[in-house]
Amino acid sequence: MSDKLTVAVIGLGWGEVHVRHFLACEEVDVVAVCAKRQDSADRIGEKYGIPLRTTSYDEVLELDELDIVSIATPPHVHHDQAIAAIERGCHVLCEKPLALDAAESEAMLDAAESAGVVHGTYYEYRLLPNFQRFHQLLTDGFIGEFRHATMHWMSGWSADPTTQWNFRNSRELGGYGILGDISHFMDDLNWHFGPISSLTAEFRTWVPERPDEQGRPRPNELEDGVAWIATSGTGGQVCGHISRCAPKVGYRFIECFGTDGMLKLTMPAEQDEFNTTLEGAHTDEEEPSDLSVPTVEADVETIEHRFVDAIRDRSIPVVASFREGLAAMELADAMRASSESGEWVSIGNATRARSQDS
Repeated sequence: MSDKLTVAVIGLGWGEVHVRHFLACEEVDVVAVCAKRQDSADRIGEKYGIPLRTTSYDEVLELDELDIVSIATPPHVHHDQAIAAIERGCHVLCEKPLALDAAESEAMLDAAESAGVVHGTYYEYRLLPNFQRFHQLLTDGFIGEFRHATMHWMSGWSADPTTQWNFRNSRELGGYGILGDISHFMDDLNWHFGPISSLTAEFRTWVPERPDEQGRPRPNELEDGVAWIATSGTGGQVCGHISRCAPKVGYRFIECFGTDGMLKLTMPAEQDEFNTTLEGAHTDEEEPSDLSVPTVEADVETIEHRFVDAIRDRSIPVVASFREGLAAMELADAMRASSESGEWVSIGNATRARSQDS
């Protein structure tokens, strides 16, 4: 391809990051932004010099030249927006969680593969050097035969019961609460320790209601925390705990152990992805050593750069496709089913079969 690729970004909260990153790609033009409110579209459009600023997704899809649709809207509209873009012949990059559930995610994947378009799920942490090294060390057998792992992500941003109700508290609009907000951990579970064969989980809604815009109490329909035990295909165990109602903290870590050693990946401050640490040790070493890769934000490749490269050269893989988005939603669905039934749940075979085919 020699002509510039044209991009429309839908949703302008986190979507502003999409705009900025696409504009940093060579031979790419962001030609449209679409937001729920016109003032948001106008503000971002003016800031970055984008010609079409609208609240109408239909207007975006009517553009004569449109190669990529980048979706950063709430999850309840991901499926319909992605399908419409795919039917228009566009490549689609979509925020996580990919959709409201695995069924919608699978429909998106099927549509994209049938149309032959490039598709991506926005799991940007996969590009961080320490996350990549952690994964590579596991793959290379640094810890030997995997036995068990612990995953924690504690956040206090929703601990205050006076925090206003929003779409993240609605089953219809948000699909999943904590597992939607921190969908990264479902991807981590699959990426590092998958395939997962079975799990048991318990959801908790710690704050049962929140004030709406008028200050009236409104039920919180979604979970604020989840704890689980999962079994990997090799028989190893992964215990996890996530909360958005843990006051005064904001951190995540993944710690794993095997026959030959251990590894621990830590993000000491919530959303401080460029300040991660990695340590590890073999069984014959007295103390873990620092295995961290120095990370400078400007040197880290973006999801958008890789997505553009994958469009120009189909031999280049995207960072995470709709396949990985579906795999994460299968885990989330299984966790909800386990929490509701109180029983262990086997993970569906759809993602595993697709992985074997690819």
